[in-house]
Amino acid sequence: TTLSRLQPIALTASSDQLSAALVARLRSAGTRAVIGFGDRPLGFAPAVVFDQTALTRVAMTHLAGRGHRSVLGLMPSDPAYQWFRVGRQAGAEEAAVEHGVGLTIVESSLDHDQVAALVGAALADASPPDAILAYNDDYALLALRALLEAGVRVPDDIAVIGCDDLPVAELFTPHLTTIDVDMRELGTSIADTLHQILSTGTGPDIIPMPTPVVIVRDSA
Repeated sequence: TTLSRLQPIALTASSDQLSAALVARLRSAGTRAVIGFGDRPLGFAPAVVFDQTALTRVAMTHLAGRGHRSVLGLMPSDPAYQWFRVGRQAGAEEAAVEHGVGLTIVESSLDHDQVAALVGAALADASPPDAILAYNDDYALLALRALLEAGVRVPDDIAVIGCDDLPVAELFTPHLTTIDVDMRELGTSIADTLHQILSTGTGPDIIPMPTPVVIVRDSA
């Protein structure tokens, strides 16, 4: 195999590609450090654990702190995003209950017309939302565009918050408020863990994701 030819001293991989048997074989072949990336601990190797619920809990807490009480949660319909969606939707739902905020989940493909139709339906409701929490910044910007095209003032009438702090988030007007995870900090933690394992033979079971933070701009 490619791995046997390369004989790496360290390996990082998606957790769903790793098994206890594979890690044992890698170690017996000389790979001294194996780190997985997933949504839960592995048990048989260190893992970077991405808690997707944390991002939307932080987003909902921010909206609640700004006085918003009715939130439209915009989630992707594409099954390719399911792994991320499950956690992010669960985090939003948990935080909504905690803060006494009404949350309505809708789903769409990443398509302007579909998102605009959902936003239009929400605006036409007898009790329209006062904020939109989007799965990520791409969806948030489509929602923001739909609101502006409908003549809605953002954030005065409806606030919008995204996730992931994509570069485009601060290029749109109004600038998009979003949630960020410090990937530089995470990279340093991974490098430190690899160094620790290679130096001592031991390391932590979990490398936690840095705490998500709100990047406050103009939209929420």
